[in-house]
Amino acid sequence: TRDGLIKWKPEDKRANYVRPEDLLDDVHATVPRGLRTIKHHRLLGPTAAAEVKLDQDVGEHILGGRTDILMRRIGPHYDICLLDGKGSKYRDKYIDGRQLRWYAMLHRMKFKHLPDRLGFVYWRFEPEQSLDWVEFTSGEIDELQATILETVADIERGKALVDKDPAGAPQVFPVRPGKDCRFCAYLSLCPAGQR
Repeated sequence: TRDGLIKWKPEDKRANYVRPEDLLDDVHATVPRGLRTIKHHRLLGPTAAAEVKLDQDVGEHILGGRTDILMRRIGPHYDICLLDGKGSKYRDKYIDGRQLRWYAMLHRMKFKHLPDRLGFVYWRFEPEQSLDWVEFTSGEIDELQATILETVADIERGKALVDKDPAGAPQVFPVRPGKDCRFCAYLSLCPAGQR
């Protein structure tokens, strides 16, 4: 859960597990499967790192991202892989290739080059079905970065207008309110998000 607790109540539909034994059974199945996945896809290398912080400063803003695995695989590939691990039993429910492209953009901003491969690792699946590579081009990453930098500039222009005249400030970039508005740093400035 968000508060870091595991719910055990069988009557709670959001419960992670009905019994503590169910959690242990899951762990006992997942760890060996994860090790088989790592071996099968050669997800080990001399520069493998977990939870790599890719945050980048853009003016007064931080573009944030943290990749689960960043590594150079050992032979025969020797490619730099940026991977995001997924623990859901619903394979396609929580994935979006834009997440990995965002991380690739931040990787390039930080290290001055793109990773060679992007992929999702599904820890609940057997090794042969546990990795989906996500295709991307440098042009797509260029376009994403240009869009992000334009949006940051629009936000700055909007902030300047709000600071000057909060009541009369026009909307300077399109707002698409949704369930994630509560996490937005600009919620206090956005009537659509507040609604």
